[in-house]
Amino acid sequence: MNRSHIRSLTVLGCALILAGIGILALGNRVVYAQDNTPEYVGADECASCHRGLSRDHSESNHALALQDVSRSRDKELILGDFEQGEDVRQVQFPGEDAPRAFTADDIAYAVGSGVHAQRYLYEVDRDEYMVLPAEWNVAEQKWEPYTLGDEWPSQSYDWEDNCAYCHTSGFDAERGRWLDNGVQCESCHGPASNHVEAADDAGRNPSDEELAAIRSAIYRSADPQVCGACHSRGESPDGHPYPVGYTPGATLSDFYTLVPNDSA
Repeated sequence: MNRSHIRSLTVLGCALILAGIGILALGNRVVYAQDNTPEYVGADECASCHRGLSRDHSESNHALALQDVSRSRDKELILGDFEQGEDVRQVQFPGEDAPRAFTADDIAYAVGSGVHAQRYLYEVDRDEYMVLPAEWNVAEQKWEPYTLGDEWPSQSYDWEDNCAYCHTSGFDAERGRWLDNGVQCESCHGPASNHVEAADDAGRNPSDEELAAIRSAIYRSADPQVCGACHSRGESPDGHPYPVGYTPGATLSDFYTLVPNDSA
């Protein structure tokens, strides 16, 4: 989740990321400037043209950063073994009389593809989620506590406030809603409405000028700042542990202040 896996990069590494791309970012802000503020269109819209790329990306670890398992047919995406670890999975659910071990039926989303661990979300209210306080250790095939606060549920386990930005695409921090599950096209290439509009206007046989307009309407460069938005530890001006308002092509440090790994 956002408060733990982002510790994998040291503060020094993050500083090098930010310093190393300063000139590149400045150049791209000029190249990709748009008359209209672009909006997110969703991965399905991207796939309508970029079918091969979309198909390849759909099974990547980034794309599987968040998986909807609310329907019974999708429970197989949950990697945890519920024949073990009842003591670790004990929680006091709101509205229930006594603690119990959570089961696959309690899980609305699986967080992570399962390279190292998989964590899980419980829907406490309509479209409001809490991270459950136990994770499945994939390598060791066992349940382990996932401790973010002194008690569950609490603000420390709130999905939208603490984690959703880095596991979704088109996340709206003010509303706590997102467009796509997982890290999809627009997470790295930015909101694509201008790109789509330019492609639609050009039609099937675009001129060189139209092709240039299509390409300049999306952020195409590989920018370490995009990675640093999630793979570093920091805080936005409003206190969120992710850079609220940042999109590819902008300067990350305008939206995000790095904090030491050992800070409280």
